[in-house]
Amino acid sequence: MTDSATPAFQALYNRYRPQRFGELVGQSHVVRILQNALAHNRLSHAYLFSGERGTGKTTAARLLAKAVNCREGVQPEPCAVCDHCRDIAAGTFVDLLEMDAASHSSVDDVRQLREQTQFAPAGGRYKVYIIDEIHQLSASAKDALLKTLEEPPARTLFVLATTEPHRVPLTIRSRCQHLTFRRIGTVELIDQLRSVASAEGTSVDELALAVLARSAGGSLRDAISLLDQALAFAEETVTLEDVNGMLGLTGRAAVLALVEAIAAGDAAAGLGAIEQAMADGNSPGTLRAQVVDLLRDVLLLSAGAAEAGHVRDDPEIAALARRVSIGQVVQALEVFAEPEPPSREAGDPILDLELAFARAVLRVHGDAVSTAQPAPAPARPASPPQETQAKDTPTAAVTPDELTLETIKSRASEWIGAVREASRMLAPYAEQGEVLALTGDVITIGYRSQLLLDQVDRPQARQLMAEALTRTFGTPLRVRNRLERDAAAPRRASPASPASNDPVVRVAMRDYGAQPIDVERTEGA
Repeated sequence: MTDSATPAFQALYNRYRPQRFGELVGQSHVVRILQNALAHNRLSHAYLFSGERGTGKTTAARLLAKAVNCREGVQPEPCAVCDHCRDIAAGTFVDLLEMDAASHSSVDDVRQLREQTQFAPAGGRYKVYIIDEIHQLSASAKDALLKTLEEPPARTLFVLATTEPHRVPLTIRSRCQHLTFRRIGTVELIDQLRSVASAEGTSVDELALAVLARSAGGSLRDAISLLDQALAFAEETVTLEDVNGMLGLTGRAAVLALVEAIAAGDAAAGLGAIEQAMADGNSPGTLRAQVVDLLRDVLLLSAGAAEAGHVRDDPEIAALARRVSIGQVVQALEVFAEPEPPSREAGDPILDLELAFARAVLRVHGDAVSTAQPAPAPARPASPPQETQAKDTPTAAVTPDELTLETIKSRASEWIGAVREASRMLAPYAEQGEVLALTGDVITIGYRSQLLLDQVDRPQARQLMAEALTRTFGTPLRVRNRLERDAAAPRRASPASPASNDPVVRVAMRDYGAQPIDVERTEGA
């Protein structure tokens, strides 16, 4: 048997729904237009409210219904205490009719509404019709509604709401005053969440408020719903860890470590942070979105934007903003925020994240990237004098006349090794090329994909490869790269270090079970 003394449950977003125009958050331009129309008796017979979900469209429509039916008279701000205002707030006012077009989209529904408009208001001054998601009406229903909007009955007010105004016919829009509701800013959402939490007698960390506000995507209703969920999730004070756990987000320390690795150009540390985050069960897509959010905070703080107010007191983000330039942050954001091409949608999301990190580091630092160095090899017995002398012999130089295409191909492992010594991040891409031609002092190298070509054809990368070739053959050389779909990608041994020490190879070995191949032994078989 139900206990009648138990209070009815009410979600936070309903409990704190604005009851006056002055309480409507983030829509001051809409409030000003409506209050001026109420003050000077310039109300339209129909309004179209458009904007994203949770921005206050239905709330503003109900406030307008209050203002025109308040016992105190038509005024810019309803009293919110008379029986009409209270009935409208409770949803029991007989002259306020709300219809959800998503579930009442037929022409018969609109015809029934038209019949109701023929009757005068029962208790208030105006009959107010609020039609939500107006774009969901069928074509015939929209035509039927148009007739009513063209010749509206006296004492009748229509408020149409939609999240997709482009789907509302121009014939309907032209008969309404169209007011656009904007997304609510992060700072405004944080202030409102803080106010609600205080009214509930609970404490929420500032960083947790920022994450809740960012996750709401500009919707106040979603933000308060997330706060409601966080209050149920946490024991006492709502911490950042509580919110991350509730939303399935990666811990802040891991996100900071990844961004720190980008700032420092530390490939090994960044790949290690990704590996640890994935081992902890985090989502690569979510981690990528969090990196974008953090980089955006750094960008706003570096640029002095007003929206960065909620991160100004964060010492870790402030330290990052001091260490990196705006240009570097933009370069990293361009990589992480760019949408994946359709061909990559079915790929490995972890590998996509690791490649995005590697591209961001290369974009920010070029080839000045630090990587984990291989452990020193154990000491070997002294070599015979003749062997030592052979190893210490410098690479044989050739004159320009002696250099041939076959020579460059046959000594590929040497110049690729020289590339690897200069840049361990560039070498895995460079070794995928095929030497196609030698024209004067220009070596043409073909690559099978645009992705490979983009990595090696940067000016700094071309210069580094030209220097490696010049050192190997002892004669000045230049490099020209081009896309060659039929280019072969010969597997080459990497003399500078074991293959397993390369970050890209480690990813292939870990995720796909790849094994290094002894090329010389394979070719000689």
